[in-house]
Amino acid sequence: EEEEEEEEEEKEVEKREDAGAGNAAAARQSTQQMPASQRDFLKMKQSLLSRNIPGNAPYSKELRLLKHVLTRGVQNNPASVVQAIEHYGNQVLAGTGRWLKVAGDEKAEILTTCMGASKVGGGILEIGAYVGYSSTRMAIAVPEIPICSLEVDPVHVIISRNVHMFGGIDNRASVWTGHSKDLIPRIEGRYGGPGELHFSAVFFDQKGSLYERDMDALQYQGILNPGAIIIADNVLKPGAPLFLRRIVLGDNFDSQILNVTEFAMPAEDWMSASILTGKPNIKDPERFDGSQGPLRAREGPLPGDIPPDEPHPELLQLHWEADRMRERATGPGRSVTFEEWAEFAAKMKKGCGAYKIRVTAVAPKPGPRRVVPLPRSRSRS
Repeated sequence: EEEEEEEEEEKEVEKREDAGAGNAAAARQSTQQMPASQRDFLKMKQSLLSRNIPGNAPYSKELRLLKHVLTRGVQNNPASVVQAIEHYGNQVLAGTGRWLKVAGDEKAEILTTCMGASKVGGGILEIGAYVGYSSTRMAIAVPEIPICSLEVDPVHVIISRNVHMFGGIDNRASVWTGHSKDLIPRIEGRYGGPGELHFSAVFFDQKGSLYERDMDALQYQGILNPGAIIIADNVLKPGAPLFLRRIVLGDNFDSQILNVTEFAMPAEDWMSASILTGKPNIKDPERFDGSQGPLRAREGPLPGDIPPDEPHPELLQLHWEADRMRERATGPGRSVTFEEWAEFAAKMKKGCGAYKIRVTAVAPKPGPRRVVPLPRSRSRS
């Protein structure tokens, strides 16, 4: 009897082993049948979750953020991805002196409300994807509208694409790699050719000194719909004084300047919200540098070189100073303190005020939002 029981036990073990081997083979076969992008995502996820990311490693903040999203978020649930990113910026980085540059809290409410009010019949263009936070917020707010993001940093491209894939929005949110000045003239070719691509809304969230140049390029290309909504972040801190001059003092925009509190930082900032009231298609060769090709917008004068006919020399000086602050903030060591940011914002506000560029509205505080329960983190971020 004992021998029979042993034989039965051995048979059960063999069955379980066969079943386990069959499941493993099925899993391998299932993985092999996945699209290449999903297989790459699974490899990335397994590799990242198994690694300890040193705090002094390049892009450590952003890589730890992605790990945090993968451990705290819920796959195919973009709302949980948003909450994981906000938790990382508000809680994980709190007290470290490091700051996550995303348009959260009041800024996110402005962004999603304005995108929801954009006209039907065009997509959304985001210039500056960073980690995919804003594009995920917009995908939740307007799920039927395609989102196209441009990002110059290839590491940020990889992170934002993986955030999109984990959140389940990669089928309607795409991220392109390169400088906006190079991508804007070519992007039509990716979407059916000239005349097939139109945007009803644009979100500028890159280097503020490039906002005006990119606005020129968009209008030159004729890919903005009439009445397009233009949202720009960080127009006070670090600042975009030349862009503000254009949308406030120019004739082609109906604009509001909104006072907001920076996400996860005790500092004031502004966002601008504009409606394009003039012609969306401006073929003005005087605004473009022919030596760089007919579709390249002019970069503007070099620092220290104020043209004799410049009507707003103080704004041009602020424009250069804002770039220097950005270089300090994004360089090694992240060497701009919260106090220095607040001091510079006050200087920018005073300089813009001299040309009647002032706050016209105060952003409402974010209302209560349904919280999606997050699973406990499986590893430290």
